[in-house]
Amino acid sequence: KGFRNFDRHVGKYASARFLAPRGSVADASLVHFAAGYPGMYRGGSGVVYGQVLTADDPQEYDQLLEGLDALEDYYGADHPSNEYERVQVDVTCGTESLLAWTYFCVIPSDTAVDVVSSGDWRQYMTERQLQDI
Repeated sequence: KGFRNFDRHVGKYASARFLAPRGSVADASLVHFAAGYPGMYRGGSGVVYGQVLTADDPQEYDQLLEGLDALEDYYGADHPSNEYERVQVDVTCGTESLLAWTYFCVIPSDTAVDVVSSGDWRQYMTERQLQDI
């Protein structure tokens, strides 16, 4: 919430809500691309932080997931045009663990302009006073 894609892709769904203010994915790494967006990769010893989103209305949930797939250039499992793969992973929210969809980047990581060592893209953007364009 607070970035442009929330308003474009999430804010229009009345039943959309965050399950926790912050979730985390272990054994992952995060980078920042020059185009102004992050990429999360499997592997490594890092933790990546983010928001956990759902929609209570089943129809809105399906529409939300479809819209996020389009946003992340996900066309189906292992599709050659994917920029991201949608995968269910264990996400830690406080003291609880839940299974949630996330998007792992398949763009070569060496094309990124920076490694987000904190694992927190919101913090990264705020500290550098970068705009989410």
